[in-house]
Amino acid sequence: MPRGNAKTGALNAWEADKIRKGVDAKMKGYIAVKPPSLDGLRFDLLPERGPDDDYDMLTPLILQSICETMVKHVCAVEAAAQTCGIPPELAREYHKKGCDDLRSGRWTRMAHYAMMVNGAEGRVKLALLAGVRENPLGWLNSAWLLERQWPQGYSTQNRGEAKDDANAALAALMKSLSAGREEGAPLPTFNPEEIIDVKKSVYDEDADVIDVSEV
Repeated sequence: MPRGNAKTGALNAWEADKIRKGVDAKMKGYIAVKPPSLDGLRFDLLPERGPDDDYDMLTPLILQSICETMVKHVCAVEAAAQTCGIPPELAREYHKKGCDDLRSGRWTRMAHYAMMVNGAEGRVKLALLAGVRENPLGWLNSAWLLERQWPQGYSTQNRGEAKDDANAALAALMKSLSAGREEGAPLPTFNPEEIIDVKKSVYDEDADVIDVSEV
C-alpha cells in the first residue's frame, strides 16, 4: 500500500532527528582550534628603509596585518600576505632573504619580517598540534591543515620520498665502492659530511634499512 505524504513527512522528520542526534554525539568531543596570541611580537620595530635598500612593500601595519591573518585564519604566510596585496612568490622571497640575513647576523628589514612571520607561524603550528592532541574525534581537521600548508615537516609522503632518496644515494655509494674493490680501481672520493647526512636520513627511527649484501 503506497505511503501518503503525511507518513513520508513523519519518516523524514524521524530520520532528520536521528542524523542530528548522531552528529551531536560525534561532535561532542570536538574542540575548535583557538587562534593563538601575538603577544611579544614587535611589528613597530621594522627598520626604516635605507638609501641602499631595495624597494619592498613592507610597513609595520602590513606586517602586523599579515601575522594577524595567519593566526586568525590558521594559514601560511603566502595566503596571509596575498590579502595585503603582496604576491605569494614575493612573500616567499622576502622570507627567504630575511632568514638568510638572520643566519648571517644582519639586522635588516627582511630579517625583521622573517622574525615576525616565524613567530606567527610557530604559534599557528603549536595551535594546530594542540588541536590534534586534544580532539578525540576532530583532530583530522588540524592534521590536514598542518600537512597541506607545511608538508616538509608534517607530510608522511614527503618523508617517504626523502627516505627513498637517501636509500638510493647510499646504495649507489656501496655499489661504487664494491666495483672499485673488484676491478682494482682507486676508491672514489666523496665528502664525509654527505655520507653522514645520508646515514642520518636512512637510519631514522622509521627509515628502511638497506640490505648491502644485494649491492
